[in-house]
Order: sequence, then structure tokens, then C-alpha cells
Amino acid sequence: MQKEDEEDNLQEKDIDKSLPKDNFSLEDFKLFWLEYLSQLKSNKKNKSLFNVLDTVQWRLTQEKNIEFTFDSSTMILEFEQAREHFLKALRTQLNNYSIMVITKVSKSNETKNHIKTRREIFQELVDKNPSLELLRKKFNLNIDNSPD
Repeated sequence: MQKEDEEDNLQEKDIDKSLPKDNFSLEDFKLFWLEYLSQLKSNKKNKSLFNVLDTVQWRLTQEKNIEFTFDSSTMILEFEQAREHFLKALRTQLNNYSIMVITKVSKSNETKNHIKTRREIFQELVDKNPSLELLRKKFNLNIDNSPD
């Protein structure tokens, strides 16, 4: 949690106070959001990012920041790779350079449909049957490899 706070503080320091901070409405953000998702969907290179952002739950905070709630930490990692690009587009479109994006993982115990990594799937199996971890080590298996 402290690391998350430090990252938010770093973002705040990076904001140039002289840049515009226009007010924007929920509708303004929704328009940006739908356009951004549409651009991601049409770009085949960003398919996984589109899937992550298409399932994220978001809300506009009272401070006019955007809070994303992801289903897993893996989804946050996927978003973090595009965070800078997303923030640049968001701030430019809404002409508000003080907007911050806050990320967190859902605390809900409900199982939701989301794309799981091989590591997550394997870990779930290991939780049910710890012998699998011994077999993985014995045969030197790399579960992170993805098929070509």
C-alpha cells in the first residue's frame, strides 16, 4: 500500500502546475473512455490491453481523479505498461493535466471472468495440489512460456 502511495506522489510531482486544469464532467470522461476503447479495439497490437480496460471498473473521485478497480494484479501490470500513454491522451482530451489515475485490485471474492496468466492458473492448481510444484521443479518446467 505504501508503494502505491509513493507512486501516486511521484505522479503528483511530475505534474506541471502551469498546465491547464479545466473542469470536466462525468459525460466528458465517458466520451473519452469510449473513444479510447474503440481505438484500442481497432489496433490489433493492443488487444490484451483492450480486454483489460474493457473489464475494469472505474469511477470518478470527488477530486476529479480516475479510480480503476481491476480483477487481478496481473491486469494492473498490463495497464501499467500503457499508463503513460493513457494519461497523456486523457489529460490532453480533457485539457486537465492534474488528473491522476489510481489503481487497485478488487477485494471481492466473487470469481469474475478475466484472462488469467499461465502463472495464475498454475498457482490455483498448486493451491489445490501442492505436488504439482514439486513436479514442475523436478522436470524444470517453465509455465510462463507462451505458445507462438
